[in-house]
Amino acid sequence: QARISKVTPQMGYYAKVSLYLWDMRSDYSFIPELCLSLPGAVEEYKETWDAVLYRVQGRIFALVLEDHDGNPLLNLKSDLREAAPLHARYDALMPAYHMSKKHWTSLRLDLNCPEEIVRHLITRSYELVVAGLPRRERDLLARISTDPDQ
Repeated sequence: QARISKVTPQMGYYAKVSLYLWDMRSDYSFIPELCLSLPGAVEEYKETWDAVLYRVQGRIFALVLEDHDGNPLLNLKSDLREAAPLHARYDALMPAYHMSKKHWTSLRLDLNCPEEIVRHLITRSYELVVAGLPRRERDLLARISTDPDQ
């Protein structure tokens, strides 16, 4: 069961922040900040999944959860052709738990993976999700990224 430890006022009552993972693995503590720094990204807690979701325009690009053995995971949208060599190289990366193995990658947060690889995977996940949005929504995100006050 997830160990949710903080609710922020601007997120509302049900949207919670899962801080225990970042306390446990300070080398991955940049993940929430990076996810939320992406244009239009929001964080929410989904109680029925016991997971923290990062979304853009309502679509998930990152998902923090635990597998059936209690291992902490970060699931990210990916292209299998790009992700497969990384799965082979890093023990922390594998085809996604509980999602399409073709379109998602899991990062085991209790194992080591270089920060630059994790940053790339998060950014790439966001880019893949944004690329699948309608043009109108992509244009809105482009305006937000150039003028954050919009």
